[in-house]
Amino acid sequence: WITSPKPGVQGGKARLVHVNEKVRDFIRSARRATESPEMPDKAYQEGSLHALLLTLANEMTPEEQKQMTSLLLREGITGLLQRLGIRDQR
Repeated sequence: WITSPKPGVQGGKARLVHVNEKVRDFIRSARRATESPEMPDKAYQEGSLHALLLTLANEMTPEEQKQMTSLLLREGITGLLQRLGIRDQR
């Protein structure tokens, strides 16, 4: 991360963090890491696969969502289930 001294603060201990895409990615991944263990349990308690899938999709970055969409469009539900080992190869 790029930082610089904060003007007007004596002792040189205060720093400004210049927020760039690297910092944003770190914050997004840290937020998902702390929230992820609780969210799937909550969705399961509601008894809804639909709610779980929506929660997981909302936790994905835009790039992850794009890749998942591409996979689903390319392979369909059958291909996804085969990749997960849920459905036999045919």
